[in-house]
Amino acid sequence: MMDEAVTWVPPMDVYEMDDNYVLDAELPGVERGDIKIEFSGLELTVRGERRPHTGCVDESYHRLEGHRGRFHRSFSLPEPVDESRVKLDLKNGIMHLVLPKAGSPPSRGSR
Repeated sequence: MMDEAVTWVPPMDVYEMDDNYVLDAELPGVERGDIKIEFSGLELTVRGERRPHTGCVDESYHRLEGHRGRFHRSFSLPEPVDESRVKLDLKNGIMHLVLPKAGSPPSRGSR
């Protein structure tokens, strides 16, 4: 998968809270099933694809300004995370990824 063509780069914010790292990404038109989260040591990779509208061929567009196709972004985290407790929410084109720090206690009232 390393040789896949990347056609766009979505903006992402990564920040730290007491027990978590958080990643917020602007992914308009991307379905949850088209997002893949991968870990390799301290590196986090987010991959995905924004697919074209079904039933519409390129020649049908009068204007096409939104990005389509595959993307991936990688970030180095300062410390390990507990991959088994990662939470991904996708709402209104915004992905909210909570990455609990390894060794932090599980939060109560998890979604």
